[in-house]
Amino acid sequence: MLVSAGASAAAIGLSQLDNPFLDESEFPRMTGEPIKIWADKVIAWDDGWKIAKGLQQLSC
Repeated sequence: MLVSAGASAAAIGLSQLDNPFLDESEFPRMTGEPIKIWADKVIAWDDGWKIAKGLQQLSC
């Protein structure tokens, strides 16, 4: 689900820095979740973003 969210973000032109988990309100010190879980979310979203960007480059 987070991979598809990242891919959707890339498709509409958002940047990697628009990853919602990079917002301070999502940081583990704010949410209380373990760093590993937060990092997995950051990576999953970013992976989706990268996949979509890669597909965009292939179609050019």
